[in-house]
Amino acid sequence: VVDDDPGALRLMDATLAQLGFSTITRSSGAAALEAAERLHPTAVVLDLVMEGMDGVEFLDRFRQLPEHVRTPVLIWTMKDLTTAEAERLRDAAQAVVSKNGNSPSTVVQQLKTLLPGGA
Repeated sequence: VVDDDPGALRLMDATLAQLGFSTITRSSGAAALEAAERLHPTAVVLDLVMEGMDGVEFLDRFRQLPEHVRTPVLIWTMKDLTTAEAERLRDAAQAVVSKNGNSPSTVVQQLKTLLPGGA
């Protein structure tokens, strides 16, 4: 889970842990890239709006790592995407869920459909 909001990280970590998922949380894109290279996550839940390296830059660099070309990425963000942004993300991310009005359980349901074995 990559998000610069400590509350969002705690919420997603707790939600995923209750469902048996082991989580790796990072509060910056740079720290998340470093972790991805060492820890090889099965999937990524990613916020787009972060200081320093935003989610789009993280995603571009993450997809350049050979072992993560096909790792599922779910965008979980408050950002209202323009049509151009949505199209750009369509090829790199498997799902986009708005934080506005969607609980972490919505993210979990989407995430389950992206993981091997599905929901």
